[in-house]
Amino acid sequence: MLTAAAITDLREFIKRQILYAEYRIGSTYYRADISETEITAGGIVRIKIPISESLPVTINQIRLINVYDQVWASKDISVTTNALQTHYLQWFDINITEVDA
Repeated sequence: MLTAAAITDLREFIKRQILYAEYRIGSTYYRADISETEITAGGIVRIKIPISESLPVTINQIRLINVYDQVWASKDISVTTNALQTHYLQWFDINITEVDA
């Protein structure tokens, strides 16, 4: 079984490895900076990505990119901004758990 220290190290490793995010509009990806990466009280690694677009758009995917420019995580979404809401906050929650096999 992994120790608490090992699980903490894995969480910290994830925090250090995620460099930026990308979001897709249509078939084109745009870079987005990560505003915050935290470990919640429950041990979840939460990565927050604010997205700002000056025009109404539909965002259909978001993904996390690591320090080696590799996709680490992605999820398909369907979020349409409008004239009043041109800012959108997306986040990834990554939970590290050990399961007995």
